[in-house]
Amino acid sequence: AKAVGLLKGGSSYVMFRAHPNFTRRYAKGHFWSRGYFYRSVSEVTEEVVRTYVREDNDPHQLRLS
Repeated sequence: AKAVGLLKGGSSYVMFRAHPNFTRRYAKGHFWSRGYFYRSVSEVTEEVVRTYVREDNDPHQLRLS
Protein backbone atom coordinates (compact mmCIF):
# COMPACT_ATOMS: atom_id res chain seq x y z
CA ALA A 1 0.00 0.00 0.00
CA LYS A 2 2.81 2.40 0.83
CA ALA A 3 4.53 1.73 -2.51
CA VAL A 4 1.30 2.45 -4.40
CA GLY A 5 0.83 5.66 -2.42
CA LEU A 6 4.35 6.78 -3.26
CA LEU A 7 3.88 5.92 -6.93
CA LYS A 8 0.57 7.74 -7.18
CA GLY A 9 1.79 10.73 -5.17
CA GLY A 10 5.03 11.06 -7.09
CA SER A 11 3.40 10.71 -10.49
CA SER A 12 0.72 13.27 -9.53
CA TYR A 13 3.43 15.71 -8.53
CA VAL A 14 5.21 15.22 -11.86
CA MET A 15 1.98 15.55 -13.86
CA PHE A 16 0.91 18.77 -12.13
CA ARG A 17 4.39 20.26 -12.59
CA ALA A 18 4.51 19.27 -16.27
CA HIS A 19 0.90 20.34 -16.98
CA PRO A 20 -0.07 23.36 -14.82
CA ASN A 21 -3.47 23.54 -16.56
CA PHE A 22 -4.43 20.31 -14.76
CA THR A 23 -5.15 22.42 -11.67
CA ARG A 24 -8.27 23.74 -13.42
CA ARG A 25 -9.71 20.24 -13.84
CA TYR A 26 -8.29 18.83 -10.59
CA ALA A 27 -8.61 21.85 -8.32
CA LYS A 28 -8.16 19.81 -5.14
CA GLY A 29 -4.97 18.22 -6.46
CA HIS A 30 -6.41 14.68 -6.64
CA PHE A 31 -5.21 13.17 -9.90
CA TRP A 32 -5.72 9.47 -9.06
CA SER A 33 -8.75 7.67 -7.63
CA ARG A 34 -8.60 6.69 -3.96
CA GLY A 35 -8.31 2.94 -4.41
CA TYR A 36 -6.09 0.68 -6.43
CA PHE A 37 -6.17 -2.78 -7.97
CA TYR A 38 -3.27 -5.14 -8.39
CA ARG A 39 -2.79 -8.80 -9.15
CA SER A 40 -0.04 -10.98 -10.47
CA VAL A 41 -0.20 -11.20 -14.25
CA SER A 42 -0.91 -14.91 -14.07
CA GLU A 43 -3.90 -14.42 -11.74
CA VAL A 44 -5.96 -11.97 -13.77
CA THR A 45 -7.52 -11.94 -17.19
CA GLU A 46 -8.12 -8.94 -19.41
CA GLU A 47 -11.85 -9.27 -18.72
CA VAL A 48 -11.27 -8.98 -14.94
CA VAL A 49 -9.35 -5.72 -15.46
CA ARG A 50 -11.97 -4.37 -17.88
CA THR A 51 -14.74 -5.16 -15.38
CA TYR A 52 -12.84 -3.42 -12.57
CA VAL A 53 -12.29 -0.30 -14.68
CA ARG A 54 -15.87 -0.28 -15.99
CA GLU A 55 -17.37 -0.59 -12.50
CA ASP A 56 -15.12 2.04 -10.89
CA ASN A 57 -17.47 4.90 -11.76
CA ASP A 58 -15.85 7.93 -10.17
CA PRO A 59 -17.67 10.91 -11.77
CA HIS A 60 -14.57 13.10 -11.40
CA GLN A 61 -12.22 10.68 -13.10
CA LEU A 62 -11.03 11.55 -16.60
CA ARG A 63 -12.00 9.00 -19.26
CA LEU A 64 -9.20 8.21 -21.70
CA SER A 65 -11.29 6.35 -24.25
